Amino acid sequence: PPWLRAATRHPGAAAPSTLDPFALARFPTSGGLDRHLRGARTRYRRRREALLAALERTMPECRVSGIAAGLHVVLDLPPGVRAAAVVRAAEPRDLGLTDIRRYRVSPDAPAPERLVLGYGELADPLVDEGVRLLADTVREVAARAVTGSG
Repeated sequence: PPWLRAATRHPGAAAPSTLDPFALARFPTSGGLDRHLRGARTRYRRRREALLAALERTMPECRVSGIAAGLHVVLDLPPGVRAAAVVRAAEPRDLGLTDIRRYRVSPDAPAPERLVLGYGELADPLVDEGVRLLADTVREVAARAVTGSG
């Protein structure tokens, strides 16, 4: 109704597009959605395979799981390496890592030392470099744990 339109209109705001809803409605029926999904599956499969290969080459001592569960994998850390310490040490290197403890239902529940590595937004050319930086970070944290300085 006009009174609602007037009450919600912001001065200088553009009118909503009428083309966008029509394009969105046509997307599934035109074959566009199928093309998009096929392309996305191919891109993410290629990226996952590159990540797994890089982890195997660079960090063979770390077990990887959760491979089929989405756009992430779970990396088991070597004995004595704390996930929280790796996350902290990775920040200055612009590595966005997540300690698996973030996903615990109970904050007091014990959790293994694991990282969740998301690859959905990782640029393909950066996979090897990212894994190399991750491996360097894990090794540095492990060395500090052995010497007692971290």
